[in-house]
Amino acid sequence: MSEGLRAAVITAAAFAAAWMLDPAAAAMERGPGLTAVARFLSALGDGGLQAAFCAALLAAGYALRESRLREAGFRSLLALGLSSVWLHLLKAAFERPRMAHADGALTELLNNPVVFDTTGRFNSFPSGHTTTSFAIAFVLARYYPRLAPLFYALASLVGLSRVALGSHYPTDIVGGAVLGLASAYFLVNRTTREQRIAALVLFLAIFVSFFKLGGFLLFDVDEAVFSEATREMVETGDFITPTYNYEPRYDKPVLFYWLMAVSYKVFGTGHFGARAVSAFLGVALCAVTYLFVRRVRDAQAAAFSTLVLAANIEFFVYSHSAVTDMTLCFFITASLYSAYLALTGGDGRWWYGFWGASALAVLTKGVVGLLFPAAVTALYLIFSGAASRLAEPLRPGAVALFLAVALPWFVAVYAANGWEFIDAFIIKHHIRRYTGVISGHSGPVYFFVVVLLVGFFPWYLWLPGGLVRGVAERGGLFTFAALWFLFVFVFFSLSRTKLPNYIFPLWPAASIMVGTRLAEIVRFNERWKGFYALAAVSVLAALPLLVLPFVEIRSPVPLRGFYFVVPAVLLLLVAAAAFLALRHRAAGIAAMGLVTVCLLVFLRTYVVPPANLFLQGALYDYALYGRGLGEGYSFVAYDINRPSLAFYYGGRVPKLDRGELSRLASLGEDGAVVVVTAEERFDELKAAFPALKFIDARNGYLLVGIGEEFPPIGRFCELS
Repeated sequence: MSEGLRAAVITAAAFAAAWMLDPAAAAMERGPGLTAVARFLSALGDGGLQAAFCAALLAAGYALRESRLREAGFRSLLALGLSSVWLHLLKAAFERPRMAHADGALTELLNNPVVFDTTGRFNSFPSGHTTTSFAIAFVLARYYPRLAPLFYALASLVGLSRVALGSHYPTDIVGGAVLGLASAYFLVNRTTREQRIAALVLFLAIFVSFFKLGGFLLFDVDEAVFSEATREMVETGDFITPTYNYEPRYDKPVLFYWLMAVSYKVFGTGHFGARAVSAFLGVALCAVTYLFVRRVRDAQAAAFSTLVLAANIEFFVYSHSAVTDMTLCFFITASLYSAYLALTGGDGRWWYGFWGASALAVLTKGVVGLLFPAAVTALYLIFSGAASRLAEPLRPGAVALFLAVALPWFVAVYAANGWEFIDAFIIKHHIRRYTGVISGHSGPVYFFVVVLLVGFFPWYLWLPGGLVRGVAERGGLFTFAALWFLFVFVFFSLSRTKLPNYIFPLWPAASIMVGTRLAEIVRFNERWKGFYALAAVSVLAALPLLVLPFVEIRSPVPLRGFYFVVPAVLLLLVAAAAFLALRHRAAGIAAMGLVTVCLLVFLRTYVVPPANLFLQGALYDYALYGRGLGEGYSFVAYDINRPSLAFYYGGRVPKLDRGELSRLASLGEDGAVVVVTAEERFDELKAAFPALKFIDARNGYLLVGIGEEFPPIGRFCELS
């Protein structure tokens, strides 16, 4: 087992063990004696004290003319500083509430968003004291190996003291230890430039994919319906037929629900648990892209391709969404990477990866999970003049693996539901969705061009050249990526139903074409004129944003001036980075990626919360209100389809179509009824039920009661 794999296994085992201890740590009683000892040990992890200690070692080394002591002090200071940088970035990304501030955290995070929490309430992961203690311990242990057990024991005691004080969970301690050791490792060991860049790329993927993942409400409809269906799956124990509102839901196959169910078991049934699958697979997608491009090209092309993949709006959105798109993209990508390696590397074992990953993609979203990999592979063989190899992927063992993975669930769900499953899953959600418009999601043929211009900024200017090159070369990586891109793009452009997420499976192909081209520009020091075009596009996009604060805009969400000014400034910085790239290629490209990540951070931190509150806040409060009323009350939705109501209510929420007033009246015969509907339905309901009780109205939604008197909305709600 390699050193890296061994470290990964140990880290995973440590996190698993710590996670099982988190609930006990939160509930433990802390006596005065334990607290006093813990405070003393915790003080040893104070950053100021540690900096003074490292500086003292450095000064003593100079005074005593002891080179080993001097170097130990100097590198300890560097380890302290470096680990602190990564530490605060990860604290901002994970935004985990401390034990004492878990209740009401969502309200605070939505109403008072900040990038870095200076109050200390929402920066639990990873533990800062533990991070810096292990970073310093690692350095000192390398210079004084005989004392290594002492250094690591002290660092461990500092970490345990933070749990004893109720400041951190055990998983925070494990995360801090791993971060501290990793930071010091790259300072003390003789690591290559490639290894350091790979570590930075991995950190970028983690930061982008997990940045403030759990601090906002589930969006209707898709996020909420997947999350609620999985909650019901865990509750009922039926892992064959997904349900929504306790009725069969055949829109998608079962794998994503299974993965989210595991996430619920690990992270809890909440916002982070619902989105964690997409975030983890976002990191995995970046990792396999880096490894793939490094294998077929080189480390520089791999780093740029991964940077391009992670630093854009579309990737950020779907790594933060409790929907199937990141999962589908990961398995389709894994399948296509396997196909390319099998075709170009001469190792037929990769066909097992192709068919295995395709099977998981089919279990994620249906036939496209096999159609895309198979079609792209076939097109590549034909286009590159190797049509005689078309039968090569059809290895009996590999195809058998596909059937063994994909087929059992389809057999089981058909046995349980019969033709109803075929009609809904195959006919409605495959055939009709492609040939007709479902749920009003239509769009012109150029719809996905707009998606690329917004979602793949600032990298899309390199795409035309990559596509032309791929067609011209008729073989190799660019041809494979170009055909992958074009097939997905054309396939969904011809579809009658269109949504921005449909073309996300082409993102890795686009990133490889752009990233590999950027690596060539750097390697050969090309003065690519497209940098001027990028600068011009960025400036043109920034100018309207600078004007908008002075224009009166009618909006249900208050539009503050900095919502426009900050993105405009960041767009101008992208232009500046493009000009920098004309002189310093690698630095300019890296700066473009960094500024784009800053734009993502700004949008998530300051733009998403008010939009999220406007769209979902009232529904969240109304669901909590209905749940708080308890037995004897019916909670229903009238003429609205908002699955978040069922998720936050934690049970069945009957959905009544407009005009079903007799059904609503029958519910009222069994007790009081609380109704969530659109504000414009008030007069209609008032005419049918003269004794209708108004409870609350907000952001286009209405909460009314039929029956007895109802308590005020604020009694059970967080955001009202």
